[in-house]
Amino acid sequence: MLPALRPAAGLVLAVLAACASGRGAARRGAGGEIAFRDGSVVEGSGIDAKNDEELFALGVAAEDAGDEATAAAALGRLVDAFPSSPRRLEALQRAGRAEHALGHWEKALARFEERARASAGPEADDAALAAADCLDRLGRAREAAAALEAVLARPGLEPGRRARALTERAVLQLRAGRPEEAERSLEAALTTHDAAAGDDPLDRAARAKALFYLGEVARARLRAAPTPDVAGDPQATRAALEAQSDLLLAAQERFLSAIRAGDAGWAVAASSRIGELYEELHAGLVGAAPPASLDPRSTLEYRAAVREEVRVLLEKAVLAYQETVSLARRTGASGALVSEAEERLARLRTELSREEGESAPQRAAPGPGM
Repeated sequence: MLPALRPAAGLVLAVLAACASGRGAARRGAGGEIAFRDGSVVEGSGIDAKNDEELFALGVAAEDAGDEATAAAALGRLVDAFPSSPRRLEALQRAGRAEHALGHWEKALARFEERARASAGPEADDAALAAADCLDRLGRAREAAAALEAVLARPGLEPGRRARALTERAVLQLRAGRPEEAERSLEAALTTHDAAAGDDPLDRAARAKALFYLGEVARARLRAAPTPDVAGDPQATRAALEAQSDLLLAAQERFLSAIRAGDAGWAVAASSRIGELYEELHAGLVGAAPPASLDPRSTLEYRAAVREEVRVLLEKAVLAYQETVSLARRTGASGALVSEAEERLARLRTELSREEGESAPQRAAPGPGM
């Protein structure tokens, strides 16, 4: 084989070997390395021969290019092979971010925890917050909560990071069924944000997240409230409906505040939640038991009358989902929430059209003498 063809042949063999070993498709790294989706790097690629500066340059270039697998491999190699490198602390942080982006929570956790222990300062605080997120994703919520408390206890914690830690603590508290504690944490986070008065995109997103979860607290209260007994005493029914309406409007206002906070991702999430508020209340009302005294035919008429009365809730949900989809298109947001909003919008439009068709003959029925 001619010498000039050997590198190309080696690349082909490496890709074939990867396919045979099940490591998945390969990508060419910024420094000529072949990195795989599982984060491994093909032997003989030269990564083992690089010094710490070369590994750092390779890792940063790969990170900038969105090649997290190569970034994790190169920066991880720097961390493990060059313990005294002046680049090691930053490499730890970047390696953790790359592993996190790949969904390698255990690996990311190890990198972030080591970085958080290595020194004090803002970077160490960021690493500690990231480590808490990894613990949560691993299902270790109690350890995640303890890690956040440790961050909050750090002297001189910068306001933006304190606010993010408070918000993450609130998420755990809400998930654990402690909405009052979550609300206090979120209000403290927002007070901290407002006092800092910064306009950093990261802080803006964190503030929007806090507002969103304040909406989630209100939504939890709405879900916990008893569904009005539409077949019961009229005055009691009216009072229960007004209470539910107040809870819904309180949740809606908080989600609207999250939309106005200026972060596209959280705006889409909040807009979708508003649609869910109306859809869930509608489901509760139409699913309520009819009066026991009704015969089968009267029961059907009763349920039809209830559906007609609460149809407006579905119409409001449709408007919210329309705004969600429109907002996603304007901002370029995508993901599961957007797809779900599109699916809900299509389903509710079909349901409203069907109900319209069923009720049209009754509305158009001619009266006596016509």
